[in-house]
Amino acid sequence: SLITSDLAALKQALFQFTQPLTLQTAALAPNAILKPSRFAPTDTRPNPSTSFDEGVMGGKSNSKSRVARKKMQSLEQVDENAERLILVGNDLISSGNYEDAFRAYSEAILLSPSGPHSHVYYSKRAAASLFLMNYREAAEDARWSIALEPTFAKGHARLGQALHFSEDLEGAIVAYEDALRYAEDADTGIYHSYLAEAKKELKKQNAEKYEPNGHGRKSTKSYRKKRAN
Repeated sequence: SLITSDLAALKQALFQFTQPLTLQTAALAPNAILKPSRFAPTDTRPNPSTSFDEGVMGGKSNSKSRVARKKMQSLEQVDENAERLILVGNDLISSGNYEDAFRAYSEAILLSPSGPHSHVYYSKRAAASLFLMNYREAAEDARWSIALEPTFAKGHARLGQALHFSEDLEGAIVAYEDALRYAEDADTGIYHSYLAEAKKELKKQNAEKYEPNGHGRKSTKSYRKKRAN
């Protein structure tokens, strides 16, 4: 009986010693799945056919999982509604109803101010502001678009247009160059034309800086009519 009790004690000591080692070894294995310590060190990857509760919550549905799922569904619904408003705004822009387009884009932003596509929403509202000649608001929305997605070329282009129409030609040039840095091939042509126009106007403005003829302003107004799109 003494030997039996010693053997049992030795098995218990070995079990306690090898448990951390087993978990550590599993963590270092190339194909290992890291699991919380309360799980046994076996492959517990969920079956593709299992439900969210079965796969993630260990087969036990609880209030936390239901709340999390409801929140996820609610967020998805919000994004869907925002996307519908964006489509409405796009149709209104196409028909020349810029004020209502601005309102539609604003509603989308209220629904999803920092969602996965919110940088597009701000850029579109900036476009509506450009058509309405609200250049300060357009620049602000363009900056929000860039803050949410720094590599979004159209956000930089919108900022360039807002600054261009405000006659901040140097700022516009920087923004257009940033747009070209991130632009896809299909958009580079129009951004090059924006940049060339801004550089041309800046050169002319500098040459006429001390001449009271105002040609630089006239050129910018002409550009404004052509490029608010």
